Amino acid sequence: FTYRGEKGDDVQSWLIYPAGFTQTEGLSESTPTDPLQKHPLVVIYHGGPQGSSADDWHYRWNLQYFASMGFAVLAPNFHGSTGFGHEFCRDITGNWEIGGRDTIHGVRAVLTEHSWIDPRRVVGLGGSYGGYTSNWLNGNAPEGMFQALVCHCGTFGMRSSYYATDELFFKETECGGAPHTDQHRTSPTSQWNKVSPSNNVHQWKTPTLVIHGAKDYRLVESEGISTFTALQRRGVPSEFLYLPTENHHCLNPQNSMVWHETILRWIRKWTTPGEETDIDPPRTD
Repeated sequence: FTYRGEKGDDVQSWLIYPAGFTQTEGLSESTPTDPLQKHPLVVIYHGGPQGSSADDWHYRWNLQYFASMGFAVLAPNFHGSTGFGHEFCRDITGNWEIGGRDTIHGVRAVLTEHSWIDPRRVVGLGGSYGGYTSNWLNGNAPEGMFQALVCHCGTFGMRSSYYATDELFFKETECGGAPHTDQHRTSPTSQWNKVSPSNNVHQWKTPTLVIHGAKDYRLVESEGISTFTALQRRGVPSEFLYLPTENHHCLNPQNSMVWHETILRWIRKWTTPGEETDIDPPRTD
């Protein structure tokens, strides 16, 4: 599925049909009026950010797994993805917001083109840079676009994550230097100051499942704890799955089962009519 991204050029993505989907549904020009005749959408944005969602199989972030559970799946290869040329890949360096903006364009495009997808039942999932994207979308996506989010080992604060990471060179390359240097310390256009998800906590409203491993040295556990704390202080429905033996990924097969079951329960809660509970509006204090 190809659409126009933030820069006006083509962005390739994968659109996986849900289990049981028929050609009749896809070819129909009429728009179903019954929500139960439409399908919920899972949007999976990859990590890296210099990575890609490819035509392959893996037991982490497996697109077919979510499709087999009855979800349509959109996996955008936003600017910064590998496999589309060096310039396209480097577009995200110094512009980390473009992944989220491309994702928003992709959701709009797929909802416009495919009337069998329910715009009221869209959820966003991602790990690492994808976790960053979940947190960024929470404060920047059009209100109501996502009914729920999942942030796995994601960034809460650009500065806080830098001083604790095992990958200093990467953050300095992506942001054009260290955050304490003269050019970045106070500049409003610096990536350290401009694109941090923590900047917009006051606008967070979307229910979020936070997942983090205790042995994650790429984005240490305090980033997940900070994300969860911010959600709780805002009064946003949220849960925290803490994995004491996992690192930046969820590798143990038994932990992976818990990971999948927890995510599935969470996204079903917010995409099944009548399942979500009444919630109070987010706090302003």
